[in-house]
Amino acid sequence: MVWSQRTKCPPLPEKFNWSEAQDYRRDSAFVVDCLIWLDRAPLYSNIACRSSVTAYVLEWLSGCPSPVLVVDSRVFPFAEQHPELFLDFLCSMALNQIRYPSKTDKVAIHSKAFADVAKHLEKEKELKKTSEMKKIIRLGLNEKKLNKYIRGIVGG
Repeated sequence: MVWSQRTKCPPLPEKFNWSEAQDYRRDSAFVVDCLIWLDRAPLYSNIACRSSVTAYVLEWLSGCPSPVLVVDSRVFPFAEQHPELFLDFLCSMALNQIRYPSKTDKVAIHSKAFADVAKHLEKEKELKKTSEMKKIIRLGLNEKKLNKYIRGIVGG
């Protein structure tokens, strides 16, 4: 069973060294498992684990030759109030760009990540939603409005 299918935190290596392209390739499958786990695990439970896994993934992404994430932060103006949601946005974007490297449409890439955050938030039934969270859900679950909103920002 891969770690992405488990509810427990993925076992992160104590030490890792990524200095050459082959080092990134070596760990890419585990990073994808971590991204899938982040996608499936509740946003606001096991926060220490989510933080560690997110940091590990972002460290890998920061030096990995591919994918290169090109993020227009204007798409997600809630990042300052909810940095955890912006990290979820980045991880979703990374997972989708790793899975579908030939998809380069900026609107589609940003829309998918935004919609994923909205779906994750909507699943958090016990969470008292802020007004920003409600806006994310409302916009993110309406594909037509979301694409129009993002197209107005990133062009295309």
